[in-house]
Amino acid sequence: AKQAMPLDPRPYFYCGMALAQEGRLPAAAGEISEAVYMAKAEPEYRIFQAHLFVLLKQNQAAEKTLEMFQDARGLRQLSPAWLRLLADDYYRLGMAGDTLRVLDRWAELDPKDARIDLYRGQAYVLEGQSDKALESFQSSIAKSDLNPLAYFEMGKILYAKNQLPAAKQALLKAVSEDRNNPEYISELALVDLSMN
Repeated sequence: AKQAMPLDPRPYFYCGMALAQEGRLPAAAGEISEAVYMAKAEPEYRIFQAHLFVLLKQNQAAEKTLEMFQDARGLRQLSPAWLRLLADDYYRLGMAGDTLRVLDRWAELDPKDARIDLYRGQAYVLEGQSDKALESFQSSIAKSDLNPLAYFEMGKILYAKNQLPAAKQALLKAVSEDRNNPEYISELALVDLSMN
């Protein structure tokens, strides 16, 4: 397709996505960079390019790539799936304020999605706002009770607040929903040790 349509950015974009799925991140970044060069105004291309930069630990390049989304108009044209990836990019970059701004837009489109509150809670943790984070995790669980990560995050906050019985309950729920996650089991063990 790239040979047949050398000026069409789509084959480069999809080739980059496929290479990323294979774990060939530098090659994927090259393909996506070509797609972005050909179609600078495509916001989805920029989001995926930033995602690759984040995975490659090229945070300054990722931040520069995401500059076009500082304007609210840049968010208006994105679907919930792309908003989710954009929020993830900002979160991985430690940009909690931008993460929350993207999540607000995603919530306008899909207010019942439990992941929005989960990610909002994680952004509040980044900002050090544990009470708001706890409220967000509780809201996420209210929307979807099969939610081990929300229970885990809630358990960590409750443990930090020395609310050990409540922390243990939350972590037990996380472990019961995802028995193979060693991080959940380890955190539960810490709470058990604290409770003797």
